[in-house]
Amino acid sequence: MAKNPVPTTGLAGKIAGKVTPWTAAADVGLSGFEAATHFSDGNVNEGIGSTGEMLMSGAVVASATGVGAPVAAGMAVVGFGMWAGSKVYKHWDTVTKTVSKAWEGTKNLAKNAADGVKNAAKSVADTIGRWFS
Repeated sequence: MAKNPVPTTGLAGKIAGKVTPWTAAADVGLSGFEAATHFSDGNVNEGIGSTGEMLMSGAVVASATGVGAPVAAGMAVVGFGMWAGSKVYKHWDTVTKTVSKAWEGTKNLAKNAADGVKNAAKSVADTIGRWFS
C-alpha cells in the first residue's frame, strides 16, 4: 500500500486541528459583522450571503465543541444554501445566459446525433438496396 504523501498526524496536522476551530470562530464574527453591515445598509442579498458564510463557519465551531455532527451538518447545508442562493440572485443575468447557452448546446448536440444516426441508417439502407437492384 502506498504511503500517504500528506501526513495527517504530523506537526502540521496537529496545528491545523487546533487552529481551524479558532479561525472559523473568527470568521463567524467577521461574517456576522458583514451581515449586520449589509442588512443595515439595505443590501439584503449580501446580508443573506454573509449570514450563510457565518453558518458555514459556525458549523466548524459547532462540530469542534461537541454539539454533534448532525447539528453542524445542518448548519453547513443551510449556510451553503443561503450563500449560494445569494450568489445566484446577484449574478442572475449571467446564470440565465450560461444556462441558456448550455441548453442550446445540448439541443444542437442531440439534433446532430439524431441526424447522424438517420444519415447512417439511410446510407446502410441505400447500400443494401443497391445489392438487390
